[in-house]
Amino acid sequence: MRQRIVSLVLEIGWMVPWLIALGAGASWWVPILSGLALVVISTSRRRGTFGPLAVLAGVAIGYLMGSGFGAVAAGIGAWRGWAAHGRPTRSGLLGRLVVVLIALSALVIWHPNWWPVLPASLILAVAGMAEASRPPGVGSEEWWSLGSAFGLVSLGAALVVYGLAFWGPWKHLAGPLNAVLAFAIGLISDTIVRLLSRIHFHGHLHIPKIQRSSANAHRPPPPRLVAGHHLVWVILIAVVGAIVVTLGVWWISRALANWNPKPAEDEERLERRRVGDPYRGHPGRVRFTRRVVRVRLKSAVRRQKGASPNETLREWFRRVHHEVPSPVTLYEEVRYGGVRDTAERARRTHRQWPPEPQPPPKG
Repeated sequence: MRQRIVSLVLEIGWMVPWLIALGAGASWWVPILSGLALVVISTSRRRGTFGPLAVLAGVAIGYLMGSGFGAVAAGIGAWRGWAAHGRPTRSGLLGRLVVVLIALSALVIWHPNWWPVLPASLILAVAGMAEASRPPGVGSEEWWSLGSAFGLVSLGAALVVYGLAFWGPWKHLAGPLNAVLAFAIGLISDTIVRLLSRIHFHGHLHIPKIQRSSANAHRPPPPRLVAGHHLVWVILIAVVGAIVVTLGVWWISRALANWNPKPAEDEERLERRRVGDPYRGHPGRVRFTRRVVRVRLKSAVRRQKGASPNETLREWFRRVHHEVPSPVTLYEEVRYGGVRDTAERARRTHRQWPPEPQPPPKG
């Protein structure tokens, strides 16, 4: 059920800030309630009766609370709630997350003041997907302890990167880097033009003149070193980030040390492997009746009438001789019935083995 709820929230949750931005904020709860109601009704036996009634009721309430926008949102919520059956795949949840980010990004571009909805929706969506992807044998406490530890490591790394990128001296290198890039582009273009001027073309080649700037024009400002409180902020944020990363790594080690999920079902832990033939490579251990049968089957292989890899001796006799003679019974009693094998049984198998079928006449 939690996979259905997460999938439904990802599909209709992005409509809540849109309804508020469009002036239909009083109906923000209608699509959520409509979707949840249709999820419950879709699993009942009377869904053919209560389903259409719930859809009409949700659309009517949405129209009363938020006019046309509320009615459309309620209809979409009911539609997605009715369709939220089965267990969504991980790729399906990722697709719904992309839809959420695109829809809210359009809202932020339209109203930049709504920028907090993007990080908030990303955090909530990732948390919901993590809960939906929790394995059946893993408890919520163990799962979220490990996830919180990884989140703490990410927060510490983000603090370090933020401090070095925002307060660090890297932004003062923009002027010199722009000057070096402009010089490289000018040098390459000037070299290409000079090379083209030495090539003999039929006709005239117009060589554009490159405007050379004066020595004092557009000179980049001299780089300034970080000093004062900037350097203090760099050190402070880097130290705090390193401490947070250390705590997160310690938390991860503790969470993995206590990781003890419930075992999965026995059928999921079955080991599938090929069982080797204990008599393969040991011809001396195959005696009496089995030895007679093996020699006969090898002779059939040389005549291109051998048995298939998954074909039993009984099936091979039916295919080649169109009958099941007594040597098959003698062999199966030893091979599967637990009857003691003897030399007399082997001689009987050899005597009663049918002759090879004659090939059909040519022409």
